[in-house]
Formats: sequence, C-alpha cells, structure tokens
Amino acid sequence: MNEVQDLGCRILAISIDVRESKIHIGTTLGFRAWDTNSSNAVFKYDLQKGINFPGGFSLICNVPNSNTTLLVASVLNQRQNPNTLYYWNEDSKGISDEKNFDYKILNILARYDKIVVICENIIFIYSYPDNQQLKLIRIEGNSYGACAISYEGEFILATTTQIGQIRIENIDSGEIRQNPMHENPIVYIALNSDSRMGASASEQGTLIRVFDCNSLAVLHELRRGNTPSRISTIAFGQSFVIAANTKNTVHLWDIDGDQSGSYFGIKNYLPSYFTNKPSSCKLYLPNDANWSCPFSKTNGPVIGIQNNECILIGSLSGVIYRCRYNRDNKAIEIESSATFLDLDTEFIIEGQRAWGNFS
Repeated sequence: MNEVQDLGCRILAISIDVRESKIHIGTTLGFRAWDTNSSNAVFKYDLQKGINFPGGFSLICNVPNSNTTLLVASVLNQRQNPNTLYYWNEDSKGISDEKNFDYKILNILARYDKIVVICENIIFIYSYPDNQQLKLIRIEGNSYGACAISYEGEFILATTTQIGQIRIENIDSGEIRQNPMHENPIVYIALNSDSRMGASASEQGTLIRVFDCNSLAVLHELRRGNTPSRISTIAFGQSFVIAANTKNTVHLWDIDGDQSGSYFGIKNYLPSYFTNKPSSCKLYLPNDANWSCPFSKTNGPVIGIQNNECILIGSLSGVIYRCRYNRDNKAIEIESSATFLDLDTEFIIEGQRAWGNFS
C-alpha cells in the first residue's frame, strides 16, 4: 500500500490500436482509453473518485471490433494477480473472464479472432470470443516478450527463440521458419500490414534489421546510432520504417525504392557504412515530464501507423502526437497533440512532493 501511495499515479503501459483509433493506458491506479480522432476519453478507471485498481496494470491490449480490454496486473496491484489475464467487458463494466498462468506474463497481443499470451519460454494462443486454447508454442530465451502477429488474413506469428533468432510460424498452415538475426537478445519485433516484411531490434538498439518473412533474408539494415539505447517500438508505414527509443527520440527511414538489400550477400566484405542505412530524419520529443516508474512495462514512446501514413506517437509525458512524414522536406511533422493523461487535474499528487523530483 505504501509503495503505491509513494508512486502516486504513473504510466505503466501504453498500447495503440490504429484500427479503432484508440490508445489504451495502464496506470498505477487502473487503466483508461482515449479516442485519437476526437481527443476524448473513452473510459477512465483510474480516478480516485470512481472505479479504480490500486497498483494498476502493467500490460493492456484492446481486442479489435469488440468491447473487451485485456489486462495484466502489475506487481503492485492489491486486488488482481499479476500471473492472470483479465478480460474487461466495457458493456457490463466489469471483469467477464480470467485465465491463470504458472508463468510470468511478458506481453499480450490480440486480433479480432485470436488472443496471444507471451511468457519467457512459452506462448499461448486462444480463440476469441470463446477463449479456447488453440495452440501452445515452446520457445527459449524470450525474456523481453518480443512478439508480433498479423491482424488480417492468415495468422502469422513472429517471435524470438534462443539468443538473436527470429522464428515465424503460419499458425494456419503450421509452416515454421527460423533464422539468426542479431547477436544479442531481441527486444522488439514488428510486422508490416500484409505480414510480408518484419523488423527486429536487439537490446543494443543500434541496428534495426528489416527482413522478408518468407525467406528471412535481411532486406535493410537501419542504423539508429552507435550508442546503445533500448528500442521501445517499431512500426511500418507505406514506404518507411519508424522507431522510437528510451532517449525519447523517433527515427524514420525511407525505404521506398531502396535497393540496399541487393548486396546483402556480400555485406561481410564491405565496410559497415555501406550496408547500414542512416535514418532519413529524426524527431526529438519534449522531455519535460515522464510519468513512468520502475515498474513500467512501456519504457519509451509507442508508435502506431494509421492508413499507412498517419503517425500516432504516445509518450510517457501523457501526450499523444499526430504526425506525418514530409518526404520533400525529409521531416517528421507534428500536426496536432492532445493530453490523454492530465495528471495535474485528475490525480492526487503524492504528499507535498513535486513531480519533477520523482522522474
């Protein structure tokens, strides 16, 4: 109890659903959802007066085309078990179902007909809405819970097994492909809209590798920088790849017509600057506030791409930015911003301490 009171209200997790134009936020007092089009709250269950959950939720995910929000409790939660997946039903405004696990839940993903629960050495796949277990996948060494799924068509699941290896499985056909991709553990994996391309980053965060999902051949090596920094998100646009890191910096690489993959077979004989593509542009997000805490699952900006062009960036300052890539000027341009978590007016500040002293 005292630990939760000391933290006040902090952001534990951010999830962006570009298909329904919503951002879901897990906090140390509960969770909420925000409509990115209208810039209005969909619901708030983290206010001191009203429904709240002290300790909050460290993982949150919306099930598309439904009224269900998936939740995993933080270790600070005083009511819910952190090894349980909770199904929140917005119609009844309550928990409609739950599944208990013997493993620590590292990540959760959902599409309209499937729910995926990622633990370090095992992945569970359930049908939706009947919530029946469809498949269990045993893997090794996915300590970051890195995973990506297709949201339409055949069900493709990309994850990591062993150190630095990418594993892609077509759940419908049973076809599995696996290949080394990084020398260090992989922290993030993303798929493009048709699941033909994927991208991954290791815990070093200096390189992002874009690969073909059928052959697992590397198409592009994207250079973020030389200093290690944790990648918090990767997303695909129509002709670009965008990523953010824990330094609050967003990098974008224009890969339209890029033939850098054509010399991948001889890359071992070329200096690294020939094969590593630098970012086309960068965006430095304001860092005047950071509402994360030591228990936060989200550790940097989260990005979603809407209609292949509109860039939505949810930040730990409680602000969501709507941006576009200006190809002519080689710039990520902020078109608008909105505060999805107004801590000053909606939450009790802990004691007499200033937020600035808590970052």
